Amino acid sequence: MGKLIGDSTKFQILIDLKISFNTLRGDFSTLEKKQAQKVLNEFQKNNYINFIPILIQSKDEDLVCFGFQLLEQMIDFSWKTLLINEQNLLLGYIFRTVYERNLFS
Repeated sequence: MGKLIGDSTKFQILIDLKISFNTLRGDFSTLEKKQAQKVLNEFQKNNYINFIPILIQSKDEDLVCFGFQLLEQMIDFSWKTLLINEQNLLLGYIFRTVYERNLFS
């Protein structure tokens, strides 16, 4: 599944992700936007499953949305390879998260 990384590295990765989102949305050159997109694509390729809860529980809207996108990709492409126990844990996490965030109200 995901790679194990330290807390300081996690924090730096979150900062890099936020900078990338701001770059894509801001008044930056095409080259800078391509580099920002590359950071996001590399993050997705590395399948940092342990980041999904961190992103979703973030107070930052961009990071929350990105976390849900990663979760969706994991379900779309990895669901059948997960053990039943992992599937049940994931479903429980999704329901708790939706309930706690009041996403439907």
